Amino acid sequence: MDGQTECGIHYGRLLHRLNVAYAVDDLINRLTVACAMDDLIHRLNVAYFKDGQ
Repeated sequence: MDGQTECGIHYGRLLHRLNVAYAVDDLINRLTVACAMDDLIHRLNVAYFKDGQ
């Protein structure tokens, strides 16, 4: 294997790891937002029902 090929493979692996890390980070962000929205909706519902009775 020449140096250039090895460098290319190393770079490819690095990019793959970055993509995976980014995807995981994106997923966590989406889940966090979803949980926050869920919590907000729950609080609004509780407030609405308390107000309604």
